[in-house]
Amino acid sequence: MNKRIGIIYSTTDGQTLKICQRIAEYAENSGFKIDVNEISSFN
Repeated sequence: MNKRIGIIYSTTDGQTLKICQRIAEYAENSGFKIDVNEISSFN
């Protein structure tokens, strides 16, 4: 089974991105495949 998580974020100064990257690192270490994307990439 492929366990996947998508994290979508928006940031001004980059702090939210750092938090999302930390969450992604933790989830990857727990066996998940993670996609981290800024919300503006969906426009």
